[in-house]
Amino acid sequence: MKAPPLESRRSLLNWTRNILRSLHLRPRKRLGQHFVVEPRIIRDALKILREYTVESLLEIGPGLGTLTYYLSITTPKVLAVELDARLAGVSRALLPPNAQVVVGDGLVFAEKSCIDGIASNTPYEISSALVAATARNNCVTIALYVVQRELAFRMTAKPGTADYGRLTLLVNRYFETKIINVYPPTAFYPEPDVSSAMVLLKRIKPWGLGDETFEKLTACLFTGRNRKASKMAKICARRLGIGANGDFQWLEGKRVKDLLVEDIDSILGIIEKSG
Repeated sequence: MKAPPLESRRSLLNWTRNILRSLHLRPRKRLGQHFVVEPRIIRDALKILREYTVESLLEIGPGLGTLTYYLSITTPKVLAVELDARLAGVSRALLPPNAQVVVGDGLVFAEKSCIDGIASNTPYEISSALVAATARNNCVTIALYVVQRELAFRMTAKPGTADYGRLTLLVNRYFETKIINVYPPTAFYPEPDVSSAMVLLKRIKPWGLGDETFEKLTACLFTGRNRKASKMAKICARRLGIGANGDFQWLEGKRVKDLLVEDIDSILGIIEKSG
């Protein structure tokens, strides 16, 4: 099989269509299959990954192996996890020996594989769950995800804004985050309904024992994102069953939507001491 061409979007689009047509394959909407046909996405990914020492890389959802092929040229070991067995067979035929393709659930591999980095043109349906799984895997020091633009904005949002929420806090606690580029729907085949963005996550903190409580606490707090943080802290302490006797007066004047990672950690510490 010929390598995916990077001369132009048209050439990569034709390559993608020809493979699908020759094998009588149709993209599966329920699996969120939108194949990369914009060479700029591949070039952006390679440029970023060359700046870091990544000996082993996990790719979630390789599809036809378009991005995987170029990742395997620059990375000594690539493990690609594809949920669709039909596509896994296609990418196996394209990739060199240092790239292994397995059929499986990418979320499981993202959380359990001891591997340096993760890259993915992410199926939109699992984007948030994939970020959370990555946070739990301390082997992963860097992740490069192409996600829906709105999710990228949520990951990098500022406190008090409409996009700021529990996902923002989870990302900020464990990663330094940067949006690399934004791509229109025409960068993929078939075209999704929204634009996408490439987001770089660099780990700054390991996942620790008991950190699941941080997730539960932020999830509870943001059910009342516009309410007073001091009141929601007491409510969530009761809901989580870990005590509600702490003093949260220091939060006066703050709404939940204004809370920083440090604030959540402080709330958690008070709750645990008073529980």
